[in-house]
Amino acid sequence: MNKIKAQIEELGLDFKKEIFKLIGIVLALLIISVLLYFYSENLFSLFGGVFLSLFVGYLFITRYQGQLERLKIQRRKELVNLITFFEIYINNNVNVYQSLVNISEFASPYMKEKLNDLLLDIDKDKSVTPFVDFAKNFDSLVIEQLFISIYQLIDEGNNNHSITQFQSLFSKMSEEEHAKNLDDRFKKLDRANVTPVIGAAAITIVMSIGIVNIIGGMLGG
Repeated sequence: MNKIKAQIEELGLDFKKEIFKLIGIVLALLIISVLLYFYSENLFSLFGGVFLSLFVGYLFITRYQGQLERLKIQRRKELVNLITFFEIYINNNVNVYQSLVNISEFASPYMKEKLNDLLLDIDKDKSVTPFVDFAKNFDSLVIEQLFISIYQLIDEGNNNHSITQFQSLFSKMSEEEHAKNLDDRFKKLDRANVTPVIGAAAITIVMSIGIVNIIGGMLGG
């Protein structure tokens, strides 16, 4: 439950509201199942409704992971775009600190907040730690390496070796994100192919319950 709560909060959603939504949906489906049972007097209606309630509840909970993955992809895409601007500033001999200040003007509220936190941490701590902490927001080793190289631009100055190392890692990061984006598109296509199968299965279950009810009515009548 703690993991789900963390996912919900990272998405900017209210945990209590989301849980109330889940409980409301499951309870509504269970009530409908009970009503159908009393109407048809068939246990298959009740069992089918309970199974459907649990399945819908499972889908409701697990969707947060997919939403969070898409959000992380969007954030990494934005970071790639921002680092492109950062590279331009560095190549024009703007220092690292001012370059970070400049790119924050183009950032989304989330990224602007993280960049401002980075700048505040740099003011307090002149080591590589603030850069590593910032990179941890993106769950990527390449991004962590990239921000260590950005720190080295401060530590060693904007010399050719430091800039070349930074550009090499940035290129690697861009390629990695491009590969991840392609992989995400293939996953979406796979999910799109699975959806008709799930729909067909659901229709089959509903039809089976209906047929059983009809046969039961004929035998009882």
